[in-house]
This record gives sequence, structure tokens and C-alpha cells, in this order.
Amino acid sequence: MLKTAPLVVALLAQPPRLDVVARLDWRCFKYVRTCVNSGNRPYIEFNVRNIAKAKAFYGQAFGWTFTDYGPEYAEFSDGAMKGGLTTTAAPSPAGGPLVILYAQQLEAARDSVLAAGGSICREIFSFPGGRRFHFKDADGYELAVWTQV
Repeated sequence: MLKTAPLVVALLAQPPRLDVVARLDWRCFKYVRTCVNSGNRPYIEFNVRNIAKAKAFYGQAFGWTFTDYGPEYAEFSDGAMKGGLTTTAAPSPAGGPLVILYAQQLEAARDSVLAAGGSICREIFSFPGGRRFHFKDADGYELAVWTQV
């Protein structure tokens, strides 16, 4: 399990623009819905097929903790940001924003994703100011992990 630094979330156009990596307060997208809570922090919600599998993956890969709110919803936290996993709608992993997580040790993050059952869909590459890779979780959502150089 890899403990990540606070999440860095990026809203990127498809194909990804590598010059846009920032903390954003953004709202209401097709498959990853983000709402700004009263603490003015982003909140990301994933539609998943199986909450237990999603919790196992993200808990193992990134050390997220969870609070269950019934059989259809679990909230996650990385210590700095919160979000949710829900089965109230079908997963829709194609299109939409790209969520980018930050890790100080990129190779360790990649190993954690693989050990948790994720798949790498874009190997580690460099961009001005950093390096990153993209992965898919069990529901087919593509996320990325980056680090500074």
C-alpha cells in the first residue's frame, strides 16, 4: 500500500493537456461528479459496479479509508480530500475529466496499482516539470499519478 500526498486533481481536455495540473473546484461532470463542500474542497464521486471491490483496490493501492453509508454508497478519504463510491448508476469510464493523483515515489505508486489489481494503460512518461503514468481500475476508469522532477 502506498500512502499518497494530498490528491492533486486536474481537469484535462481529451487528449490530455500536460500543462494543466492544479487544485480545482469543479462541479458536475458526466462520470466523475465533483462538488465543492462547505470546506471548499473538491469532492469526487465514482459510479462503480461493486463497492467492496473498489474499496479493496483504492485502499490497497493508495491507502484510502472508507465510511459506509448504506449498501449503495461509501465515502473515501486520503486525509486531505474526500469523495464517494456509489452503485446508484452504472460506471461510465469513457470521456470526461481525468483525475490525477500525486505521489512522491512514482515507481512505488505504479507497483501499488499493479499489486492492487489495476492495469497500466500508459507507462511512465515525462512532461515539463514532472513524470506520470495512467492506469485503469476494475470499473475501467482511467486515472493518472504524477510526481515532480
